[in-house]
Amino acid sequence: MKIKKRKKTAKGGSKQRHSMLHKYHDELEWDALRQHVERLNALGRVLYVEDVAVDIDQIVDRHFVCDARRCINWKNDPEATYAPGGPRLAGIDTIPIQDQSCCSRFSVPITREGEQRVFRNIGAIVDELPEDHPLKEGDSVEWEAVFQYDEDDNQRSLRMTGALGACLFNFYEDGRGYCAIHRAALKVGASPASWKPVTCLLWPLAVDRFKRDDDSYAWYLTVYCKENADLFEQDQDRPAPVCMDDDSKEYPPVYESMRDELEHLFGRDWYRKLLRDIDRLLVTHLEEEAHEEKR
Repeated sequence: MKIKKRKKTAKGGSKQRHSMLHKYHDELEWDALRQHVERLNALGRVLYVEDVAVDIDQIVDRHFVCDARRCINWKNDPEATYAPGGPRLAGIDTIPIQDQSCCSRFSVPITREGEQRVFRNIGAIVDELPEDHPLKEGDSVEWEAVFQYDEDDNQRSLRMTGALGACLFNFYEDGRGYCAIHRAALKVGASPASWKPVTCLLWPLAVDRFKRDDDSYAWYLTVYCKENADLFEQDQDRPAPVCMDDDSKEYPPVYESMRDELEHLFGRDWYRKLLRDIDRLLVTHLEEEAHEEKR
């Protein structure tokens, strides 16, 4: 069907329509996140650190620790997935039968910079994998063995492989899951955050940008969890990862357990400002509680 172009009806009409389209685009594409942040801010649940809007409920108040024993079902320990202290190992023959970790549940989109991170250290990474791992076959590792390209999405990602469908750098040992990239970095005294693809580095952090009234952009820092499922279009049919359901006060808050990652993303100066603002926030809360008790 052909659509006939309409003539301008008034001087400046094209410019007005252009402005209208911008507003239409902004309201539909950006306002969902912006309005969410503004709503939290009005409730006093956002902490602005420079141009980053920090979700107080998820970054400051939520407790989190990455323990790869909790998110895997083991043949000899069916309660391992849900045991807060980790699985009660039945012996060295314990084997994984179901992996619900982030390394298995989610694909890992990767940028060219992420590819370079991986291949810059590929020798040390492969050395950490089990001897029967496919990447140890042959004298070299080819691009196609590590990454795959989806023409429909125009997106590169790490390959998911193995019986449990996890990332090819994921392996199981001593009753827990390990990341070869992470362990290889630690072995040479490097920060895993400087070796991992950004997608791996972020989890469970969720970082997205939104447009402000002055047309500048700010970042929203939160986590992937059931409370944010609608915001980030997570699969409603799949339960949240165990680590995000287990909010034990025995664990450190997210901003502490994810310190290396936050410093890598936003810088050490930014992280120091975050700590300063959190201290002020806690003092304010204590003063408010003391005031309420006196009333």
